[in-house]
Amino acid sequence: MEQVRERDTHSKPIVSPDMSNLDISKLSPAQIRERIQWLVAKDKVDEATKVAKNSLVVYPENEEVLAISSLVSVVRQDWQDSVDLLKRLYAIQGDRTAALTYQLHIRALRCNFQLDEALDMAKNGLCRFPENLEIVEDCAVLAEQLKDWKTAFVALSILIDLKGSPDTEDLRIRLKISEEMLGNDVVKKIHQKQGSNDVE
Repeated sequence: MEQVRERDTHSKPIVSPDMSNLDISKLSPAQIRERIQWLVAKDKVDEATKVAKNSLVVYPENEEVLAISSLVSVVRQDWQDSVDLLKRLYAIQGDRTAALTYQLHIRALRCNFQLDEALDMAKNGLCRFPENLEIVEDCAVLAEQLKDWKTAFVALSILIDLKGSPDTEDLRIRLKISEEMLGNDVVKKIHQKQGSNDVE
């Protein structure tokens, strides 16, 4: 019976408020994630941070541990740590990177004043998730800030399509500014390229 009980205990997520005798090496990445989520939900962010840091020593390349640890850093607004962790996660996941990871990575880079890198990440996210409103909006704003008018034009055009006709007056004004900054010839080429992509 004791063996059965022991197996049952290890098969279930360990979610306990007692952090004094925590041995990270005995927990799976899934158990670590649930423990950290529990701590954050209880507003015990400092304890969640300790668990996250210790977990990264044991599981430095585990996607689940990197993801939850980066979320803790975002909650703490430790933007440099968030950027570092999300870069590691992005390098591991590559084409499997989720939309939420792009959103968090863009936000962390922006808050860490790494605007050029944030725009690059937003452009990658836009290519992968063109229907994700937050990613497209971030891409448009960053492109305007950095005067990348071609990207701004494309992102704003997508935003207008996503939002539909109501409440797009501001977007259309911004789009017009992008058009003026680009010049008519460049805008025509962009429209032609978009048209050929639609045909394909």
